[in-house]
Parts: sequence; C-alpha cells; structure tokens
Amino acid sequence: MQAVLCDVRDVKNQPEVEPDVRGFNFEEDMSTDEVFAVSSLLKMQIPSETFEKYIYKKMAKAWMPDANRDVIVKVYDEIEAGPTMEEREQEEFKKKVKMASAEMRDQLANRNKGFNQPPGQGGVGPSPGGDNQQ
Repeated sequence: MQAVLCDVRDVKNQPEVEPDVRGFNFEEDMSTDEVFAVSSLLKMQIPSETFEKYIYKKMAKAWMPDANRDVIVKVYDEIEAGPTMEEREQEEFKKKVKMASAEMRDQLANRNKGFNQPPGQGGVGPSPGGDNQQ
C-alpha cells in the first residue's frame, strides 16, 4: 500500500507529500470466531472503558462489512455515548431489585386478605372498647 501511495504521489508530482500507512490494518476485519473470542474477553471485565468501547467498535464493524462510512460513524458515536457493560449491569440489577421489592410488597399486602383479623386490626367485628363490649 505504501508503494502504491508513493506512485500516486509521483504521478501527481507532489514531492512534499510523504505517504505513511504505518498503523493501518488493510486486512479483513474480525471474523465471527474472533468476535466470539472478544465477547468472551469482555466477560473478563477488564476495568477500562476505552478498551471496552474499542472492542465494541471492532465487533460492530466486523458485523457490518457492507456498511458505508456514515453508518459506521453513527454506530461508533452511539457506542461512545452509550453506557459501559458495568453501567448496563447496574441498571439491570436496579430493575430486578425494584421488581422483587414490588413483588414482596404485593405478597405482604395480599398475605392477610381473606383471613379474619381481630377487631380493631382491620378485621370484622366491634373494636375493643366499643359499644358492643360486654
């Protein structure tokens, strides 16, 4: 690739341009096997938000081989703006706690329904110290 860019520079007669492709990867993006391996890697929960989002971007690009640049940029922006795995797990935990609390509250509220409670405790009959006391 470096040689091709040097040839283009020479054809355009632009000696001030110095092509440099170091750091660029011109191979195919991640295979599905690599995506699986990386998803396993994410389960290790390496404490780096930058690393996590970099991996998400690599996986997203691997699964969108025919996407144009605008779509890829949009997905990358959404990944950057989105929550990390830890933040998503915390949110999921909060939802589960809220659901469990509501379920326990309902069970406690329904626990005494249908049973006769003593007078003055919400049950049927006269209250203690009332007119019907003998």
